Amino acid sequence: MGFMLCRYASFVLFLFLSLLTSTSKGMACANSGLCDLSTGSPRFDLGVLLKGEWQFYWQQLLSPQDIEQGKGTLSGYLSPDVDWIDANLPGIDMHAGSFATYHLNFNLSGHEPMTLWFPRMPSAVRVWLNGQVIQTIGELSTDGKEATARQRQFLHTFIPKSGVNTITIEISNYSFAYHGWVGGIVIGKPEPLRDSLVDRIVRDAISFGAILIMAFYHFYLWWMRKIRLSPLYFGSFCLAVGLRSLVAGQGQIMAQVFPETPLELQLKIEYIGIAIGLAALTLLVHDLYPREFKKYVAYPIAAIAGAWALLILGSSGNIFPRFLRFFQLLVAFAGTWEIISLVVASLRRREGAVIFLMGFGIFFTTGLADILSAMEITESPPMSHIGTFALIFFQSILLSKRFDRAFDQAERAEREVRVLNEGLEQKVKERTEEINVILRNVSSGFLLINRNGKLRSGFTESCHQLLDTRLKAGDALVEILKVDQSTKQMLRGAVAQVYENFLPLDVALSQIPSRVKVAQRTLGISGAALVDSAERPEAILFTITDVSELQEAERSILHNEMLIHILRERASFRVFLEDFRKEIAQSLSAIESGCDREVRNLLHTMKGNLGAFGMHQMAEMIHEMEGRSHVKADDIRQLSLSVDSLLRDNESLLELEEKSAKFELPQEDYDAIIDWGTANLDSRQRQELRLMLKRACQKPIRSYVGPLKSTAEALGKRLGKTLKCQILGADMHVDETLSPLLRNLVHLVRNAVDHGIEMPEDRGDKGEQGQIVIDFKKSAQTLRISVKDDGCGLNTLAIKAKAKKLGLLPNQDQNLSDEEIYRFIFAPGFSTAEEVSDISGRGVGMSSISAVVEELSGTLKVESRLGLGVSVLIEVPLSREQVLAAASGFEI
Repeated sequence: MGFMLCRYASFVLFLFLSLLTSTSKGMACANSGLCDLSTGSPRFDLGVLLKGEWQFYWQQLLSPQDIEQGKGTLSGYLSPDVDWIDANLPGIDMHAGSFATYHLNFNLSGHEPMTLWFPRMPSAVRVWLNGQVIQTIGELSTDGKEATARQRQFLHTFIPKSGVNTITIEISNYSFAYHGWVGGIVIGKPEPLRDSLVDRIVRDAISFGAILIMAFYHFYLWWMRKIRLSPLYFGSFCLAVGLRSLVAGQGQIMAQVFPETPLELQLKIEYIGIAIGLAALTLLVHDLYPREFKKYVAYPIAAIAGAWALLILGSSGNIFPRFLRFFQLLVAFAGTWEIISLVVASLRRREGAVIFLMGFGIFFTTGLADILSAMEITESPPMSHIGTFALIFFQSILLSKRFDRAFDQAERAEREVRVLNEGLEQKVKERTEEINVILRNVSSGFLLINRNGKLRSGFTESCHQLLDTRLKAGDALVEILKVDQSTKQMLRGAVAQVYENFLPLDVALSQIPSRVKVAQRTLGISGAALVDSAERPEAILFTITDVSELQEAERSILHNEMLIHILRERASFRVFLEDFRKEIAQSLSAIESGCDREVRNLLHTMKGNLGAFGMHQMAEMIHEMEGRSHVKADDIRQLSLSVDSLLRDNESLLELEEKSAKFELPQEDYDAIIDWGTANLDSRQRQELRLMLKRACQKPIRSYVGPLKSTAEALGKRLGKTLKCQILGADMHVDETLSPLLRNLVHLVRNAVDHGIEMPEDRGDKGEQGQIVIDFKKSAQTLRISVKDDGCGLNTLAIKAKAKKLGLLPNQDQNLSDEEIYRFIFAPGFSTAEEVSDISGRGVGMSSISAVVEELSGTLKVESRLGLGVSVLIEVPLSREQVLAAASGFEI
C-alpha cells in the first residue's frame, strides 16, 4: 500500500511540475504601438499573439479616424490582456469601472487572407480593423448605468493591406471588478485558427455532456436510495462544474448559443460553480471518510462556500469577485486537507480510498494549476476539465466495484431463498387446491393484491373472463386493468395507503376507483383489507363485477334528465344556443390571434352553462381542454360538432324552432324602416319608432340566465349541501348586449355553492339550509345585479397568502384594505382551491366576470363578513336606446 501511494504521489508531482513548466508567458509582439510581422518568420500556422505595448487612451472612446487626426491624448502603452486593476501606468489611477481605447499598428507582407481571433471579449467592446467596424459586443458608454456588457469570442478573416494595418478597440467595463481587458488577440492563417476554435467548442460540449450525464446519474442513485448522501453530493459537484464549463470553458458554449446573455449572469454562473463545487466535494469526502476528514473541518469549509454562493447571487459583478483571492486560498487549503485525509484513509485501507485519491489528486492538481494561472503566477491552458474527467472516471470505477459486490450478495441471497421456497411450494399447493375448487365456480371476480400491487395466487376463474386476459400470480394490478396513467397512480396510491396503515382503512380503501373500463366492459371494483392478529393489513381483497349494463342504464337516465331539463327551459336554451355559437366563433378567432386567456374565459363560461342544462359530457370535454397547456382550434370545432350532433339526434323531441308569432328582422329591413322614418317622420316620431323596434329585440333576463336556480340547488346536493336559490327581477327585458354578463353569472353562483355555503353541520346558528339570492334591478340608466350568499365569507388571510404566492401582492402589503384584498379573487389564475375540479380551481370564472364587467364599462364591488356571507354587486350601464326610452317614458 505504501509503495503504491509513493508511486502515485510521484506521478501527481510530475503532472503538477509539467503543467507549470510546459507553458510560457509568450513573446511580446508590440513595441510602442507597432508590431512588425513583415520580417522574420512568424508562425502564422500556429497563430501569433498580438500582446505587448499597444497605444492606450484611458477614459477616452476614440475611433481610428480620431486617433489619426490626433484628437486623443495618449496615456501610455498597455497590453490588452492586462487587467486595468493590475496595470501600472505613470500618473494614471487605473480602476475597473471605466472606459478606454487600445490602438495597434501592425505590418504584414503579402495579400494572403489572414484571420484575427479574439478568444475572449468580456466587456462592452467595439473593434475596428483598418478603419472599419468588424464587431460590436454589448453597448458602449461612458456612463456605467447605460453600458451593457456581454462575453463572446469571434474570428474575423480579412485581406491585409501591404504595409501598415491597424486595430482599434474601444472598451467600457462597469460590470466586473477585475476586467478591463479583451484577452489575448491572435493573428494567423484562417484554417488553423478556425479548427482551433471548433476544437475548443467540441471539447467543451463533450465535457459538459459527460459531466451532466454523470450528475443526473448520481441524482438518480440518491433518489432511489436516500440513505446515503454521497451520490447527492457528487451529483451536485458534477452539475456545478458542468454549468461552470458552459461559461468559463475555452469554447464559451453559452456565449455561442445565447450571445445576448448578460456578462454578469455568466460571471455568476461561473463563480457559483466554484462555490457549490467546493461545498459539494468537501461534504462528499467527509461523507465517505468521516473518521479521516472531520466534520469540524468539512462543515466550516462548506458553510463558507455556501455563504459566498449567496453573496454571488445577491450582489453585482463589482462586489463578489473581490473575494476571489480569498476563496482561491480556501480551495487550496480544503484540497490539501482532503488530499491528506484521503492518504490517511488509503493507509487505513478504507473502502475505495485509493481509487478516490487517484481521481481527486489529479483533479486537485489541475485545479491548482488553473488557480495559479488565474493569479498570473503561471500561464497554462485551462486544465480543470481534465481533472474533472479523471475524478469522474475513478468514481465510476469505484461505483462499478460496489455494484459488482452488491450483485454478488443479491445472487447469494436469492439462491438461499430459492432453497427455502422449494420445500414450501408443495405445502402451499396442497393447501390452496381445496380453496381453488370453490373459487373456480364463483361468477364474480375475487383476487388478492400484495403490498407491491401484484396478484397473489388464489383468484377466481371468473377473473380471466372479466379482465379479458389470462392472469397469473405476480401480475401487476394496474397493468392487468389497462387503465390510463392517472387511474394507475390512483390505484398505486390507494394500495400504498392501505399497507402504510397511517389512515383509517375505510378512508384508504375509499381512494380505490369504483369503476374502470376494460375492453368493452365497465367493471365495478371494491376493496377490503385482510388484517393479521395485530390489525396490520396483509392483503387487499378486490371484488370485481361487470356493471356495463348498469352504467348504460345510468347514462340513459342522465340523458333523459338532460332532455327534460332543456324542455323545461326551452326559451332560455334557445338563447343559450345563440350565445354558444357566438362564443365558439369568438374562441376560434381568439386562438387564431393567440389570446389564450380569452379562450379560457370563453371555455369556462361555456362549461358552466352546458352543465346548467345537464350537458355534462360536453362540459367534461371543456374541463379536459382547460387542463391542457394549449387549446387547439380542432378541440373547439369538436365541441361544436358534439352539441350539434346532440341537437340533431333529438331534433323532433326538443322542437327548438320558434312556433310563436315571433319573427327575426334582417338588418337590411331594419335599416330600410329607419330610412323610411327619417324621410317621413319628425324627430319625436323617429325616436319612438327606433325604440319600438329595439323593444321587439329585447328578451327577459330569465332567457339569458337559464336554469340558474336549479343549477345551484343541484350542485349543492351533489356536494352534500342543503341550500335554496332565489332569483328576483328576472322578468324585466334587457338588450342582448348584456348577454355575456348574464351568462357569466353562473360562475358567481357555482363559486358561492362550492366555496361559500358550508356543509350543514358547519353552519352553526344560521340553520342547515344555505341561502343564495340573485336580485336584478333596473334604473333609468343602469342595471344593478346583486349575488348574495349567507356562507362562510371571504378569508382575507387565505386570499393574501395565495396572492403573495402568485406574485400579485405588493411589497407594502400591510396597509391593504379588505376591498383591495377582495380584488385579488378576480385576477386571472387566482383560486384558493387546493385541487382543480370540474367545479372550480382553475381561477378562470371570476376573472371572466371581471373582464365582462370591464368591457361593459361597469363596476364590480365585493362585500363580505367572515362567517356571514359574501355579496357581489355589479352595476352596468344600459344601452343607449334603453336610456333614451326611459327618458321618453317608454319601458323596454
